Amino acid sequence: MKKTIMLLFALLLATGMKADETDTLAIDAIYKELLARPGVTQTAVRYTGGWGAGCANFSWLQGEGSGWTVGNRLTLKGVDKAEADRIMQVFKKYHERTHVAMGEGRADMGLERFRMFYGMRWSAGTLYFLKARKLGDEFCVPFDWFFRDYYKPKRNLGDAWAAIDAPTRRLLGLSHLWSGVKQNFVFMNRVSVDWDSLYVAMIPKIKAAANDEEATRLLQRMAATLHDGHTFVYSDYPQDLRTMPLTTRWIDGKVYVDQVLSSAFARKGVRRGLQVVAVNGEAPEVYAQRELAPYVSSSTPQWLIHNSSFGFRL
Repeated sequence: MKKTIMLLFALLLATGMKADETDTLAIDAIYKELLARPGVTQTAVRYTGGWGAGCANFSWLQGEGSGWTVGNRLTLKGVDKAEADRIMQVFKKYHERTHVAMGEGRADMGLERFRMFYGMRWSAGTLYFLKARKLGDEFCVPFDWFFRDYYKPKRNLGDAWAAIDAPTRRLLGLSHLWSGVKQNFVFMNRVSVDWDSLYVAMIPKIKAAANDEEATRLLQRMAATLHDGHTFVYSDYPQDLRTMPLTTRWIDGKVYVDQVLSSAFARKGVRRGLQVVAVNGEAPEVYAQRELAPYVSSSTPQWLIHNSSFGFRL
């Protein structure tokens, strides 16, 4: 059902209008500097496909990792820790504005706006630096990119999955979620629900689901009861983003238009910085609390609010 949205024409203050945008100048300068060093080794890399046999984890992965992520890996010997720390500081500066996965002697970040990935590894005097671009819709960079040149997973589901009818497949999804949490979730002693009882209660609901999309929503609601932002169910059935007219963002207790993607909306005066005051006649926070929050996996109130109003979600 199409949502009717009333907009209050009130521009944000300049400080509130700053976009969370990261340029590539600083990190690309590091790449060019290393590329010009004597003794540097260059290796072309290609990755695609997401989870599969032969890959334990990823530095950066979106969905199924569709399309190719291609780039150039630099290898330099004889790099001391002070030099590695200098490069790490550049990644840390980016971390003030975007997510950077960091650890001892390693850093990885995907800059979605520029479709670029940058990573570094340093160990025992050897520095690895990766610059890669995604050619498809989703990043796919294995965690061991510093010695893996190529990755495309082998998939052997084929006939086995084709033989399963839709209701059985949905029940199998429920069972995978239940057993995966039972085996791997480390905070089960803090969960307020009885996971086994919830599993039993979900069986008839999954059986009654009209389609896979409805079943997925049920699984998302089940995962959200764990109140953990890193334990959630991906959806293969998002709304068609090509038809989304705008994105929103939560700032200081209010929802504002972040991007206008519809020329028709733009002609009507909808622009970045307008406050969304109502969705179908009710306050956006009330609507989000009822329609979105129950399906959001979150360990904190602020992440729940953010995830219920950021981007296309609202």
